This record gives sequence, structure tokens and C-alpha cells, in this order.
Amino acid sequence: MLERKNEPQFEALRVLVVEDSGLSYALIEVMLECLTGATPDRAVNGKEAVQCVQSKDYDLVIMDHLMPVMSGVDATREIRQCMPVWKQPVIAGLSGATSQADLRCYREVGMDYFLAKPMRLEDLRSLLGQVVVREHRAYSWNSMQIGSALVPAGLG
Repeated sequence: MLERKNEPQFEALRVLVVEDSGLSYALIEVMLECLTGATPDRAVNGKEAVQCVQSKDYDLVIMDHLMPVMSGVDATREIRQCMPVWKQPVIAGLSGATSQADLRCYREVGMDYFLAKPMRLEDLRSLLGQVVVREHRAYSWNSMQIGSALVPAGLG
């Protein structure tokens, strides 16, 4: 059993796990709860993932590659094409398919990171750390202080 060690820097992250396998989702859920203290949202196919991302802001989407209804590749492509850049989450592909051609495909459709199955806790911790750093940079570079109000750059 994993020891629950909520890591404060991860507590505010909003995570969606897109995974059709209940067993795989349960494993990821336990790891995320261990690291963040929160239960992630779940979608069981790419179509549900697109709907979730359009209706709620997420910092991270962990996207399985092969799923019924719509694949993770197709869902990622749709999210990247249909959503404003400033609203797009970090997307980490999740798959047992790790050939160079597969990795190139994931990158070309807009996946930011990749996690190989079976996923290890250390790999997930590293991914969450990258998301926190990326979010901090976006906040720092895309905002500027005006008096006491924080205004996105270009709107002030």
C-alpha cells in the first residue's frame, strides 16, 4: 500500500484521467491521491475527455492512447484544435506503445509528455513537478502586476 504523503506543491492541481480500464484507473487514482491528496476526475474515452476539458479547467490530463469511441490521439488533436491556447491543459499520453513512431505521433498531435505503462509513482511525481513548473512559468510570464490587480499580459 502506498503511504499517503501529500506534497503541498501538487495539492491545487486539477487532474483528469482518461482511461477505459478500471484497474489502470484505480492504480493511477491511488498514486494521485497519495501525491496530491485529491481524487482525479475520470473520463472513460476520448469523447468524454473532450467534453470534460471543454466544461472544466484542468491543469493536467493523463490520456490513455487506445480507448473505445475516440482514441487518446484523436481526443488530444480535437482539444488542441478546438480550444483557445490559454485554456488548454497539459496533456500526458499514457500507453504501452513506446516505439519511436508512437512517440513521434503523440508529440505531433500535441501531447506534452508521455508516461509508459505500467506507470511508476516516481514517473507521476516527476510529471506533476513539470506541470507545476510550467504553470508557474505561464503565470509569471503571461501576467503583470498593475496596482493590486493581476491582469493577463496584453490586456492591461
